[in-house]
Amino acid sequence: MSKTQIFLPSKSPLCLEKINLHNILKCCFGLSDIEASIFMYLSENGEKDIKELSRKFSRDPSVIYRMLQKLIEYRLVTKKLVKSKKGRSYYIYNSISREKLKKRLEEIIERWYKTVKSFILTL
Repeated sequence: MSKTQIFLPSKSPLCLEKINLHNILKCCFGLSDIEASIFMYLSENGEKDIKELSRKFSRDPSVIYRMLQKLIEYRLVTKKLVKSKKGRSYYIYNSISREKLKKRLEEIIERWYKTVKSFILTL
């Protein structure tokens, strides 16, 4: 086993099949596969509107909207109103920067670590 590998029993809720950003997002924020995929897509491709996301993920716009609301609530995605010269205004969505994401993930993991360590010390 290399120094970077961590052994966890295969049935452990902390056991991630593969350490990557997609799985870390699912673990730290409790995101579904598609919610994590939407975040990753926005992160890699920049701002998109609901129509584009709906086509990309083959989901009804109302479903995408609910997922985006969750990502906004977790402060992973922002939305910006775009005023159209033709027709109605609409929102575009974008992921937070990688630096902000790193900081948020570090805070979550550090808080989790302190909580678990404190509990273990009471045993």
